[in-house]
Amino acid sequence: MIEMGESLVGAYLRYAKSCDMVLYNERTEAQGEIDVIGVRGGDVPEVWLCEVATHIAGLGYGADFGQMTNKIASKLERAAAFAHKLFPSHVTHVEFWAPNVPVGKTTDWFTEHVELSSASGVEVTFVINAEYTQRLQELVHLAAKDTRTPSEPAYRLLQILTHTRGGKLTL
Repeated sequence: MIEMGESLVGAYLRYAKSCDMVLYNERTEAQGEIDVIGVRGGDVPEVWLCEVATHIAGLGYGADFGQMTNKIASKLERAAAFAHKLFPSHVTHVEFWAPNVPVGKTTDWFTEHVELSSASGVEVTFVINAEYTQRLQELVHLAAKDTRTPSEPAYRLLQILTHTRGGKLTL
């Protein structure tokens, strides 16, 4: 079953990034799954591997900071390894999406992780807080102009919310 946060990320990949294929909850050999994968062909093929933590009251990975960061790092490393094995000729984007991450120790760790990953040749992006909101706003604008019936439930909901008659909804 696709979780609503995963559907939002999949819709973003399909409609904002023009991915040709979006997969959900893809199992890997390394005991686990990747929440959302988007693949775009073309002259420069690209693949997005996204871990999604739609915990609206924070990350929700427990109180132990070390365990939380180890779990996130492990997910991101597994996604990068999966991409290198199955999509060796694609430009790879590894992303971690979360709408509500407390600013401080966790976001500092995210910044450090991006730098370490970049040094090892992996592009990691943390789509959190304002960046998460910005990407969803981009998706809302796309949904407001689109009347085609989509495959992603979250995108369809955005279409409905942006095409109502009788006044604007306040979210």
